[in-house]
Amino acid sequence: MNLKLNTKYLIETYTLIIGDVGVGKTLLTSKIIKNLIKAGFASKITIIDLGPKKNSNIGGKLSDFINTSQLRYLTLKKIYKPRTEGRNKEEVLALVKKNIKNITPLFEKYREKPTEILVVNDISLYLQGERVEKLLYYIKPAKTFIGNSYYGTATFNDKQSGINQTERYRVKKFIKNMDIVIYITKGEEIEVI
Repeated sequence: MNLKLNTKYLIETYTLIIGDVGVGKTLLTSKIIKNLIKAGFASKITIIDLGPKKNSNIGGKLSDFINTSQLRYLTLKKIYKPRTEGRNKEEVLALVKKNIKNITPLFEKYREKPTEILVVNDISLYLQGERVEKLLYYIKPAKTFIGNSYYGTATFNDKQSGINQTERYRVKKFIKNMDIVIYITKGEEIEVI
């Protein structure tokens, strides 16, 4: 199915792109950013990129898809993938904690000097270890919010840490705070205009 998404309808809304692993959430987000840049919003955009380095068709940073040099681009050199890097429950939970400790300053930088548009790649990684209310506090200064998050049916071995359940519950709760939710599925082509 070929769908069209008009970027102008996302201005002054809170939008979340959700879907399973490898369906193109980051790619769609990058297309939206490109259109925002074309429309003259480059100086009003902050990107917080939580995407881990691309591995096969999973993950990826927005900088893999777009030139971020003219944008305020906040990311980390190392973002952990707790479920795959942790060997047991304790390690998984320790990596979740490390991610939160390292990611939180990115959100604090945004709060200190907000821009009108905030884009966050891979929100579920943050929600594995942080409450929805905290995330909402950090994004509140944005007039326009565009984010993406894993929300699907892929099963991950979380080494009995409980982060699968926590992540799903928190993403579902976060969705309730959005104006627009775009759920994409494998093979769906979304043209951004």
